[in-house]
Amino acid sequence: MTDAQSVMNKMQKVLEAEKEALSLKDRLALERTQVEKEIEALATPGGANDPRLKTLSDSLGGVLLSEIYDDITIDDAPYFSAMYGPARHAIVVSDLEGVKERLVEFDDCPEDVYIIEGDVDAFDDSLFEVEEFEGAVCVQVSEQQLRYSRFPTVPLFGRAAREQRLEALREKRDQLVEDHAKAAFDAQKAQRLYQPLTTLWQTM
Repeated sequence: MTDAQSVMNKMQKVLEAEKEALSLKDRLALERTQVEKEIEALATPGGANDPRLKTLSDSLGGVLLSEIYDDITIDDAPYFSAMYGPARHAIVVSDLEGVKERLVEFDDCPEDVYIIEGDVDAFDDSLFEVEEFEGAVCVQVSEQQLRYSRFPTVPLFGRAAREQRLEALREKRDQLVEDHAKAAFDAQKAQRLYQPLTTLWQTM
């Protein structure tokens, strides 16, 4: 570089490179934070089943309702989770006979336990009278009762699809961490280049 103008031009380019790298670093950090929040939410779905329910289910020879809906798509999961409302934590048994007596024997169980009689291999959810709204459903529970339930942000149902989404998000997070580190390095590199250029320009 033979003149001050050339040095100034180089300094300007270095400054622009630093600014671009810092901006990218900030955007990547924000995106990583958002991805990590989604991962945290998906890893602990809203209203996750009380672990005691699994013990109860096994003892009653039943299946958790959420397990029946394990394989539905991530798009359908909010609808079905809302349709069942609090009963999304239900245990499905083939016969209600004797269930009450068995439940009384358990000392350690949730405050509310929902039991549904049905065929776990061919479960029928058509018993519900459901009207769908934007992001919610209204269920006619009985002649005197309605239940309005909003779609949960992270539904309990659809575990398989949720786990698939989690895997993709974790891969995305790892890539964001790598890209963020590169952007931070590029910003530091530009800063190191700028200092000697400033010194050189001051001597001209």
